[in-house]
Amino acid sequence: MSKLSVAQSKTIEEYWSDIPSLKRQLKFREWELTENKTTDENIGGSKGNKISDTTGQKAILLAEDERYQNLKMNVEAIESVIKKVSE
Repeated sequence: MSKLSVAQSKTIEEYWSDIPSLKRQLKFREWELTENKTTDENIGGSKGNKISDTTGQKAILLAEDERYQNLKMNVEAIESVIKKVSE
């Protein structure tokens, strides 16, 4: 196993001490992507041809968003370390 650089150690320490903030950012980003809809995508009033699979649409939005995925990866990595350290 290779040794972490000083910069890597500092970054991990920052994430570790800021895990509550990272979790809030993750939840907020999820809200931004999925719940913060104020525009009507169906202009004209007729029934749209879009499939209304809201769960699938939400999953795709979250999977394709780089910021959300990065936050999620960081939170999961730190939580994994915390779990292993506490065992």
